[in-house]
Amino acid sequence: MKLIFKEINGNRTVTFGIVSGLCLAAMLAFDKKPELGFVAVISIAGGAALLRSLDEWRRGCAARRWMRVQAQLESGTQAEIRGRRRVYSMQVSYSYSIQGSCYGGFYEAYFHTEEEAIKLLEELKRNPFWIRVNPTSLDESRLILEER
Repeated sequence: MKLIFKEINGNRTVTFGIVSGLCLAAMLAFDKKPELGFVAVISIAGGAALLRSLDEWRRGCAARRWMRVQAQLESGTQAEIRGRRRVYSMQVSYSYSIQGSCYGGFYEAYFHTEEEAIKLLEELKRNPFWIRVNPTSLDESRLILEER
């Protein structure tokens, strides 16, 4: 199974602000020297993608130290996203209980084939699965596919 992008979670306002500022700088450079502006835009896009990937990786590593809790699937969908290439998404919402209180979470993943998305969704529907929960903020959770 080849995953393209895992879970959408967290605050991206700061990253968006930085990228927006850099794009504005690139547009100003483009006015003076078009070739420089083009290179700047491509560099910014690549840098933003790298920062996002590193941030996801860092959060995933931190979540592996959180407490492990069994979760139950509440709903799940799978859809095709058309663009330059077809990508298939799978979204699930789940619930978990800690110390008598119920919490919920959301997970979204993207796949190269529809079969991969359906296979994971069916697996989550059939079996209870484990998530990681932040011990200092019980409403913050993360489904880590490698641990299911």
